[in-house]
Amino acid sequence: MQSAPLQAGLSGVLVRTLACSAVVLVLVCLLFLQRPSKKTITESLSWRPKNQSQVITSSNANNLADWEKPADLKVIGLVFYGRRRFVEILECYLHVRLSARTLAGKLIVMQKNLVDNGGILDEVVIQAKTDDADDLKYLEKLLATNPRFRAEYPPQRGMNFSGMYAPCVEGTICVKIDDDVLFIGDNTIRSMVKKKVENPQFLAVSANLVGNFGTTWLHHHLGAIYPYLPEPEPSKQTTQGWEVSNLPEWRGSGDWNYKTFEPVPGHRWLPLAEERSIRPKMPIDEVEYTGFGRTEWNSWQFAAQLHYSFLENLEHHELWRYDFGTWDLMYQRIGINMFAITGHDILKIGTMPADDEKFLTMEYPEKIGRPPVESQTADNSAKAFVIDGSGMAVHHGHMWMTKQSDTDLRLEGTDLLQRYKLYAKQMVCGR
Repeated sequence: MQSAPLQAGLSGVLVRTLACSAVVLVLVCLLFLQRPSKKTITESLSWRPKNQSQVITSSNANNLADWEKPADLKVIGLVFYGRRRFVEILECYLHVRLSARTLAGKLIVMQKNLVDNGGILDEVVIQAKTDDADDLKYLEKLLATNPRFRAEYPPQRGMNFSGMYAPCVEGTICVKIDDDVLFIGDNTIRSMVKKKVENPQFLAVSANLVGNFGTTWLHHHLGAIYPYLPEPEPSKQTTQGWEVSNLPEWRGSGDWNYKTFEPVPGHRWLPLAEERSIRPKMPIDEVEYTGFGRTEWNSWQFAAQLHYSFLENLEHHELWRYDFGTWDLMYQRIGINMFAITGHDILKIGTMPADDEKFLTMEYPEKIGRPPVESQTADNSAKAFVIDGSGMAVHHGHMWMTKQSDTDLRLEGTDLLQRYKLYAKQMVCGR
């Protein structure tokens, strides 16, 4: 029979052991919850940009539900149109109605995007920059679907965009949208316009775009991009759904080279097996933080990896991975595929140069001499071009990533357009 002191000692050791075990268990659980999926290339979400001055504010996503635009403000959706194969997808996001769905046991109300349907767009002006008869015929049908849609036919062709901003007059905010925007978040337009209204010191507010050379480096370091590579032996199965969780794992060799891959029309990209200790080189490995990165601009394979990663995050309700608050470009170039700007500022600019992208993101903000953002006021004419981290959208790809000919399909040789179309029809138009 053990003595009382020995029993007390053993009891104390047992209590301390159990307490230590509980602490370790809690720490392990916290570490697990804070880590991204095993499949993220970045190992931790603890990354912060070295230049802290570029992060201006935290996300405003939580303050959107009750926000209403000023009564005297007209918000115009300004669509740069020319390719019906993309607008067949974008059209869903322009039409959507006020709707509701259940997410994680909660009823979520989507306010989208025309004022008649609970959104904030008073009008959609489609700038038709095309002479293609089929594109124009499709546009006529689109205009007939809603009295708030109208078209203008500017004479500019090619890479000249100087006459496209004519609808942006005093008392308006124009939300410029390229025709190959394939996804717009439930509150993206509201978030962008709110940020612009509440921050008149910003020249323009861009959406947080997947498929844009100005944001990919940020998304990569936030752990939002995963290992995907093209299927080595493309399947003959047709794409039946937009989700990527039912894709098989990629099982190629470690020395496989995506750059020498000969794409088959409609081919898929597959996620790499998680247990791989050695993986082949992937497009995202070459990402740079430059306003005009050579990989981000030229590589359709690079864009494919971004898109499949986005669809994975979309399916798992994890678009929060992309949110970085508000990012000041500091004269760096970005693709202006979707951004909000006031008609007042457009009128001050006067004649827009042909290369509107370079002018608005780099030349004009520097020309008017922008001081640090924190010191700006509403009356200060020096303004910044910023990105709204909570305003998610997806851009298909830059000009060298898209179809060049019937035999050179590039990004359009994947099944991505079909997946985005299925998502739009099922989850947006079909709500």
